[in-house]
Amino acid sequence: MAAIAQQFIGFVIVFGVIAAIFVTLERLWPANRGWRLFRPGFRTDLLYWVITPVVTRTLTRVILALLIMAALAVLGSSLTLEQLKYGWGPVGELPWGLQAVLIVLLADFMGYWAHRLHHTTRLWKFHTIHHAPEQVDWLMAVRVHPVNDIVASIIRATPLLALGFAPAAVAALVPVFAFLGLYAHANVRWDYGPLRGVIVSPAFHRWHHTGEAEGRDCNYGGLLVIWDRLFGTYFFPKRAPEKFGVDEPVPDGLIGQMLYPFRRAA
Repeated sequence: MAAIAQQFIGFVIVFGVIAAIFVTLERLWPANRGWRLFRPGFRTDLLYWVITPVVTRTLTRVILALLIMAALAVLGSSLTLEQLKYGWGPVGELPWGLQAVLIVLLADFMGYWAHRLHHTTRLWKFHTIHHAPEQVDWLMAVRVHPVNDIVASIIRATPLLALGFAPAAVAALVPVFAFLGLYAHANVRWDYGPLRGVIVSPAFHRWHHTGEAEGRDCNYGGLLVIWDRLFGTYFFPKRAPEKFGVDEPVPDGLIGQMLYPFRRAA
């Protein structure tokens, strides 16, 4: 019980720091003015802040670990525990710093296609949950259906691990990408000026969430804009979008949203 209490206190502290940072940024440099923190969906998004990092991400890690063990069993690999921890083959011999750079590039590339896949296949019914809010801010960034998170994580991580990158190096970058995800959804008008077409900014990602017809199905990148420019999904006008959300009646509550994709399928 003491350990659980400590973890809960740690979670509350981390959430408080994150909230203080992004609430301040959104008050000082808002992209869409007049938006309130305590808006429709506030309670549901708070629940996601418990479900996504604690339940969904734990489930995702377990599934990835099981897939790795199953692959090793089927392939009859002779890899040692040391190799599994620090990487193997030519890639595993690279310095961790270089591995980190390559992991960022490859993970961002795979993340682009995982994201795009969720918009162009039946996976959209799970991704709809993330696009449903009519107010895009840091709080709704973790509104992700577990199936969405699991599929995207498998697509990103499997090639990295298969190439021999150290699982520890891959795992170390998870918090970095998580923070970038929060930042990209913040209601902030920053676009980086001369670098607006290079690095993903909050202003860039807001067009990904727009409900306006001209901006739909664009800007899938998570860190670099280069993938959108290469594959024809780049859309970044000077003005900011005003309309957000989807043209579907997504339930407001957590349970309803968890069941929504399956009800649609049925």
